[in-house]
Parts: sequence; C-alpha cells; structure tokens
Amino acid sequence: MSANYHLRRACGIWLANFVPITMMTLVYLVLSIVTLGFMSAVLEVGFMHALLRLIREERRPQVGDLFSHMHVFFPLLVFTIAVAIIAVICVVLLRVAGIILLITIAFFCIYMLTFMADQKVGVIDAIEDSVDLAVHGDIAQHIGVLVIYLLVKVLGSTIILLPVTEPIAIIFLVLVYLDRTKRRNASSQGFTLDL
Repeated sequence: MSANYHLRRACGIWLANFVPITMMTLVYLVLSIVTLGFMSAVLEVGFMHALLRLIREERRPQVGDLFSHMHVFFPLLVFTIAVAIIAVICVVLLRVAGIILLITIAFFCIYMLTFMADQKVGVIDAIEDSVDLAVHGDIAQHIGVLVIYLLVKVLGSTIILLPVTEPIAIIFLVLVYLDRTKRRNASSQGFTLDL
C-alpha cells in the first residue's frame, strides 16, 4: 500500500481516538521535555506498543501504556547517547558527511523502536530487524516513507503543532511497519499480497 494511504489512515486513527491519543501525546511530550529527552525513546516504544494493540485488538490506548517498556530504558539510553555523540562529532567535523551519516542511520533504524514494541527484542536485534525491513521490498517506497515521516516530524517541531504531528507520525510509522512486515513474511513464505 502507498505511503499516502498509510498517512490518511494514520490521520483517521488519530481522529477516531483523539482523546486517549492526545492524553498520551501530552504526557509523552511533557516527560520528554522534563527529562531532557532521556526518556523519549522508551516512551515512544510504549506509545507504539499502545498503537499496535489499538490496531490489532481495538484496545483503547491508555497513558500507562507509555511505561510498558521501561525494561529497555538503559539500552535505549546508551544507544541514543552513542548516536548523539557520533552525530555531533560527524556534523561538526565533516558537515555534509555527518548529515549523510544521520540520514543513513534514520534510513536503517526507522523501524527499530517499533520492533522493540512489537516483538520485545533488544536494541541490537531491533536494529538488525529494522535494517532487514528497510532493505526488503521496495526501496523507493521506503525512502518515501522516511521522507514523509521526517517531514511530519519537522513540521511538528513547533510547540503548537507538536501534539498533532507527533502522534500522526508515530501512527504512520506503525502502520507502515505492519504493512512491510506482513509483506516480508508473506514473500519469505512464497506468497504474494495484492492489497
């Protein structure tokens, strides 16, 4: 399915579950700001887990879902700090090469948190699975997904738009993840999906 379809569906899911998703988003944003971003990744894993359950089981998201994956806090913190240090060094010293490195990390690790939320794997396994999913199937579609995801995130970088764009970006990524994993699993078993 096209990235446009997933973006429209993400907006629909957000509107249909406006109150619980908005409450989760506000708590997620406040805690991310208060903790200077240190809890952002682990809270996003919990956010994704709640959305996966919403899509699969029609279970309404709850604020407590944000804390459902606290067991991966330290590994994610180490990963985030390592990427931040590498990014700062590369961007400061290498400028263009540093920006290319950041785009490459985003390209290969875009599904990492979703794998952690869905399959309860560690950071290394999630990175391996994310890389596999990123290069499996239509690369052009994956690039389009990455561009849309980053544009929605950048669009929401203002405080006013952040409570709207952040959940839509996360829902969009979860929907794409579900579609790509279903396609990958079907093709590895010799089936084709015509959706």
